[in-house]
Amino acid sequence: GGYYHSKREVGCSYRTVRKMSAGLMAENTFTIGIPVKNGEKFLAEAIESALRQKRPADEILVLDDGSTDRSAEIAASSRWEERVRYCCHSQGRGFAGAFNAIAEFARCEFVSILCADDLLDDDCLSELDLGLKAFPQAQFVFGGCRYVDRTGREMPPSHPPGHGGRVLWSGRDYARTLLEGVEADRPLHRCVAFACARDLWLSGCAFRPEAGIIADTDWFVRLSRQTDVIAIGRYLASIRIHPGSISSTIDSLWIRLAEDYMFQIKEFMVAGRTEDPVLGSC
Repeated sequence: GGYYHSKREVGCSYRTVRKMSAGLMAENTFTIGIPVKNGEKFLAEAIESALRQKRPADEILVLDDGSTDRSAEIAASSRWEERVRYCCHSQGRGFAGAFNAIAEFARCEFVSILCADDLLDDDCLSELDLGLKAFPQAQFVFGGCRYVDRTGREMPPSHPPGHGGRVLWSGRDYARTLLEGVEADRPLHRCVAFACARDLWLSGCAFRPEAGIIADTDWFVRLSRQTDVIAIGRYLASIRIHPGSISSTIDSLWIRLAEDYMFQIKEFMVAGRTEDPVLGSC
């Protein structure tokens, strides 16, 4: 896919080596990035959930992808007491481009995405941090999420990871489980309540806009070729389902999904050149 990556070294990531050289007590740092486009209805709630973290974020970054509503006013409000950093694209790049821009602008070691209509549980960041401290060789950690309606009331289906506690998966096992969940329409996790090492994100594993509305699944699979993955077996966030969400506003959603999955199949055929597409290059 034209993305450079280096071969992963077994048992020890660049992040682990760097932390060891800096001292065993070095702390992780986290940017919570909030991409928004015309998200005035729920943006303030998303920011509030980021600010309520028991383990405070080292940076909260709102990336405005060309909003024409009050999103900029909300993000830059004095009510946040300068605890929120605001950046803006005058022309929208789409959600994949906005996610990548957050990684580029972030100032911390790990990046977590919170869409402007979603919510983090108060202990989300602390749980992700504990997972990374338990398994420092991994560069990606995720937790489960529930689904809520526009008022915040939980609605089915909500699927936490099918295990308890913190579990370290090989990249291969993670990718297989992820894709099995996609096939069964029971997502292992969604694009919230995760943290990814910024260095890994920027070293060739960016979101690909050409993957369309499955760019998140495409990204998760490609990350799995570079790192082991930590799973936190509990809910850490809420995804809000409402009339303005992406899946609710796309005409002919199933046609779009079919087109985007055809892109993925072609990528496997061209780039994989192996019986196991999980082994393909980033």
